[in-house]
Amino acid sequence: MQRPPTHPRSVLFLLHLRLAVPSAQRAQRQQQASRFSTTQSNDAAKSKSKSKLPSSSLHNDLASFRRYATDVDLPVDTTVYVGTIYEYTVLRVLSRLGMLLTRVGGRDDRGVDLLGTWSPPPALPSRPALRIYVQCKAERARAGPKFLRELEGTLGTTATRPLGILATSGFCTPGMRRHMQLSRMPLAYCCVEPREEGGYIKQLIWNAAAAELIGNRVRATTKFVPTGEVGEDGEEEIRMEAVLTVDGQPFEPVEGTIEDKGGVHGDVQGDAQGDDVQGIPT
Repeated sequence: MQRPPTHPRSVLFLLHLRLAVPSAQRAQRQQQASRFSTTQSNDAAKSKSKSKLPSSSLHNDLASFRRYATDVDLPVDTTVYVGTIYEYTVLRVLSRLGMLLTRVGGRDDRGVDLLGTWSPPPALPSRPALRIYVQCKAERARAGPKFLRELEGTLGTTATRPLGILATSGFCTPGMRRHMQLSRMPLAYCCVEPREEGGYIKQLIWNAAAAELIGNRVRATTKFVPTGEVGEDGEEEIRMEAVLTVDGQPFEPVEGTIEDKGGVHGDVQGDAQGDDVQGIPT
């Protein structure tokens, strides 16, 4: 049996239908790809915005930085968060010793995270204020001599003779002790244990070149401090904390240089190129 002839208009309709369907599918796929690309671009922009540190006016201590990190959803396990928290912790701890410091950390910090001065205690009125350069390393692993060499390189570019302090969360290694003893640069090592309340100093040592600036009457020792926490045996736990003494007496910082909240104290001008900071306002 023969099939009836197909009408020419039917052939044209079927051909048009076959061409139109793929074109519609291609248009739909292009539209989906465009939306996906736009979403990716927006997500990348948001991620970049969140990971970028703001100017120092947006945070200047532990509390303000934690608020900032919460506002921009900065993950607590990023190097930016961990490093900045540790820098502010070290600033707060060293301020209890009478150091007037400001945070200058960033990509172009030239190895200096904190910068400022340290006035002698009232028992040593004749000694001038020291220029202080602090490098902070929030390293989980034990720090090595390479960090001291980095700090020495920065100190060597200054016109003055500042005291360089390397602050880490671990104790000084034998290799670092030997390096400090042989160095002609004034170097100090500070082991700072971070805590929610601001941390504390576990170890503080310096070399002979630093002793010439600090003075032989100033010593570092340790004391036992109650933590306020009860251990498994029911007794209050204690910790060893490094402190400074002058002629065997507790180190008393210059009055007016420490604030209760331990933020940035005063307006310390200058950079890592040796611009002098004249004393500490009282």
